Amino acid sequence: MPNTIELTEEIPSTPLISKQTDASTFKTVLPVAVLIIFSVIINTFVGTFSGEKMRFLLKDALHLSANGTSTLGIIAGIPGYLRPFMGATADLFPLFGFRRRTYYALSWLLISLAYFALAHMIAFHYVAVVLALIVTGLGGNLLFVIMDAVMVAIGNATASVGRLQALQQGIPLFIMAFVAHMKGYVTQHWSYSHCFTASALVALIGIPVAFLIQEKSTKAHRSEHLTESDRQAHHEKLKADKSESLAALKLAIKSPGLWAVVGFVFYLIFTPGINTAQFYYMTGPLHFSAQFIGSLDSYSSAGSIIALLLFSVLSKKIPVHSMVWGAFLMDCSVYLIMMLLKDENSAKYVTLIYAIVGMIYNLCLVTLAARACPPKIEGAIYGLVLSAIALAGAFGEKLGSAMYDYFGPASHHSIVHGWYSLLIWGFVFTALAVVFIPFLPKWTKSREPLTAAISS
Repeated sequence: MPNTIELTEEIPSTPLISKQTDASTFKTVLPVAVLIIFSVIINTFVGTFSGEKMRFLLKDALHLSANGTSTLGIIAGIPGYLRPFMGATADLFPLFGFRRRTYYALSWLLISLAYFALAHMIAFHYVAVVLALIVTGLGGNLLFVIMDAVMVAIGNATASVGRLQALQQGIPLFIMAFVAHMKGYVTQHWSYSHCFTASALVALIGIPVAFLIQEKSTKAHRSEHLTESDRQAHHEKLKADKSESLAALKLAIKSPGLWAVVGFVFYLIFTPGINTAQFYYMTGPLHFSAQFIGSLDSYSSAGSIIALLLFSVLSKKIPVHSMVWGAFLMDCSVYLIMMLLKDENSAKYVTLIYAIVGMIYNLCLVTLAARACPPKIEGAIYGLVLSAIALAGAFGEKLGSAMYDYFGPASHHSIVHGWYSLLIWGFVFTALAVVFIPFLPKWTKSREPLTAAISS
């Protein structure tokens, strides 16, 4: 087997297109960039109409507490835990002759069907809502598994993972900076049916975007110039490619270095989550309206865009070990930042600062994860890392919400007491992640920029 799968000590030697001209590299990356842009624009508008509305549905229609909401999140998040299997299925088993294009179209169809189902529910019942959310999550996770596989394959080969990640994260934030007010408006004034119907219709627009994926069919087309021996050779090549991908997958799974990276990422994400508790804290003692909460997304988007611009410029110069320590320190700091959230004025600058720190933290983690992906099985391995993030995030939110309730309403303390107790314990839990850093593979300790480590 080629040494591109040896993850134990050194960074994978994914071949770069370093000898190509800038114009040639641009031509290679451009189709992927366009795919990312269209995908995230459509996904952003789907979330604009339904994201915040769903949170109020869980709170007001299903009457769930913060702890109950996080429990539902664990169940509805099941598709996110299956990402490596989705990636492996797409890598190994073509659907209608394509490994990625048809899976991508299927993802948007699933999202649309789930939102149509939500829009036409006469009454919201727990089980029905959970099932709809699972289908939505199945489509959404499959969408990003395919898009990420395309992005990582080309991004690793052209040393442009950081910039493509920034593009993927930045486009929706740039849009949200302008539509945040609309998000708050539709949440406050539109019915559940209208919001979910709008999301379903927008999702349908994503289906033809599948044709942007540059991919040849794996089927041998019968034609006058294709002989029986040609078709046989074609089938043998497909069989060999599948065997090579399967062997690469088996070897990668045995790699201690890969699991060390996954474990580090998992623990950082698993530390007590604050998103669910923050929503209940803002709508409770702080008395923020749906309109104001939606409008805060403009500050979140602005902060994230600032972080993305910094990261896209510096990602090829940041030493690898700085990304590891940066992710750790920034995860610790978010709990301290949230202690400043006290009223509408503080909410604006806290949201801005939190977004800057959180986005850089996120980009550091996903860039390291992408760098751990061997070629040919990007969908499976990157899906593995993202499923670890999804699983850790769901249980982290459960842990954070349980702390919030335990130190607050469940123990007859104030909601404010529960909020600050969560932040203190969250900081302590995150600080313990420092013990994992010495066990990471050797390439994560490099003082060279990421691209230098790749090229060497």
